[in-house]
Amino acid sequence: SYLEDARIRLQRAYKALEDHYIELMEINPDQGEVYNEQLDEYDKKYQEALEKLLEIMALNEYQKI
Repeated sequence: SYLEDARIRLQRAYKALEDHYIELMEINPDQGEVYNEQLDEYDKKYQEALEKLLEIMALNEYQKI
């Protein structure tokens, strides 16, 4: 379906952003706790943004029907 395809594309983009963020912020996976805290914060922020975007897309798709 349209929304499932969008969800897959957004998840791929999210993963690419996550990799870029780790590189950009020079996060060292060997730093354990600091790394996990930063990654958790990043994950939460972008998961919320992803869900909001999918809600908007669902509303737009619903309004077309």
